[in-house]
Amino acid sequence: MYQIGEYVVHKKSGVCVVSGIGKVNISFLDSKKQYYTLESVYTKSKVYTPVENQSSVLRPLITKKEIMDLLDEIPSMEAIWVKDEKRREEKYKEVMREYNCRDWIRIIRTLYFRKQERLNLGKKVTAMDEKYFAAAEERLYSEFAVVLNIPRSEIESFIGEKVKACEEQIFA
Repeated sequence: MYQIGEYVVHKKSGVCVVSGIGKVNISFLDSKKQYYTLESVYTKSKVYTPVENQSSVLRPLITKKEIMDLLDEIPSMEAIWVKDEKRREEKYKEVMREYNCRDWIRIIRTLYFRKQERLNLGKKVTAMDEKYFAAAEERLYSEFAVVLNIPRSEIESFIGEKVKACEEQIFA
């Protein structure tokens, strides 16, 4: 069970802080159940989720050590490459539903290289690629920012520096 003041990741709302635990007097919610009241860290919206249902929609934040381990893995992470456009979007949706940092990195990495390839061929980036790239970045960077206590706007450069240092070690 999570505690008041604890940060969690909500499957749809992203990083939230538990601001309350108990029964909620809202017409469309079961008045007999205990709910977590979650406040989104970045949108300031509130979400109510049953305490008994927490494992399917909530997870603890990733740790600093797990972040650093993931950053070390980025250069060797497998891309999520699906040739067929419709199947690719299905795969991206599936991966995003898992709300897992490793998978968000894989989407970002895949779409970064796909974007470079398309631009080098004189093609535009697809709207679908931009959509999933932005969604994965938002979720990943938001969680990393809270865990690392770094402004969200600085996370991309932080990741870039760590990956570059890791690549330099690999190819040294």
